[in-house]
Amino acid sequence: MQPWHIRLSSDGRHPMFPTEARRRAALHTLARIAGGELVLFCLVDDHAHIVLFCERALTTVRARGLSRTLRRLAAVPLERSFTKPVDSRHHMQWLVRYLLEQPARHRLAEHHALWTGSCFADLVGARALPGLTLRIASALPRFSLPEACRIVGLRKEDRRPLPPAEVRQLGASRVVAAATFVLAADPDLSDQAAPAVAARALAARVGRAAGITRRELGWVLRRSDRQMARAEAIPLDPALERALRVRLAIEEAVGRPRGA
Repeated sequence: MQPWHIRLSSDGRHPMFPTEARRRAALHTLARIAGGELVLFCLVDDHAHIVLFCERALTTVRARGLSRTLRRLAAVPLERSFTKPVDSRHHMQWLVRYLLEQPARHRLAEHHALWTGSCFADLVGARALPGLTLRIASALPRFSLPEACRIVGLRKEDRRPLPPAEVRQLGASRVVAAATFVLAADPDLSDQAAPAVAARALAARVGRAAGITRRELGWVLRRSDRQMARAEAIPLDPALERALRVRLAIEEAVGRPRGA
């Protein structure tokens, strides 16, 4: 087995996934189709980079499956996918930097440590997509997480989970937004899909643990006290709570003045 680099581009270089909801749906597609082989990925405005670790024959199957399924989510037609083997350690190291820098290279509105389409959040534990485990250690055995942080302009300590007292200071809206990011849920949380239900439960759990009142959280989530109590009771993997606090820590680090 070896790493393979797949590139998908939009026809005419128009935005593929122009809304946050579409980008998050695309992430779930990636996890569902190639979650066990993914190494790295980045969805930018008009194209996507996907690195898999698998046999050549499976790469062809995955590329076709991803291209076919993502076409249904994309706002515009897609060109035929392009696949290339990653033929050396140096090539793999270059791809790590190249993909993590993609949002900055394309001057996207959000900082590249926070961009939804980047796998940086998955590398540092700030997101938990069902079925997705990045195989970076298989493709690049001496991969350095601190180096990945430096590439996006962060220090290694910036990925430490934000303490509950600091979570409380950020307020309910920030907690809810971070919960939707962690689970790649539709940002408006208006549906009853599994990611939305889990995101509401996660926001309720982390918010209440930080001392945010049920009423504050319920106002942001548009839920009654009774509904909030039910959300708090939903069993959750503790890794999700940690991921939310890591996401908030990175948001705060990105907003920190240089040199602070």
